[in-house]
Amino acid sequence: MVCYSQDFIDRCKAEYPDWTRLHELLDAGVPFAGRYLDDAQYETIDPAALLNDSNLPVLQKKAKRIIRRRALYAEWIDKYSDCSEEK
Repeated sequence: MVCYSQDFIDRCKAEYPDWTRLHELLDAGVPFAGRYLDDAQYETIDPAALLNDSNLPVLQKKAKRIIRRRALYAEWIDKYSDCSEEK
């Protein structure tokens, strides 16, 4: 069992509103939630899209989402990856 803060759970749910399985894992304090966060952090921006100036607002929005998702996983690693009932 992992001791996720309510703030962390809320931010994850806001970032992944349709990922009901992730929500369930977070609510239950299951460490496997970190696997979902890890997998999601590898989203990338298509290099071809970078060449189209008209895509700048879309690319910026996607870049910000990638940054938020990587930050959530980094926080999971920092605060929760080794947190268990035994500690």
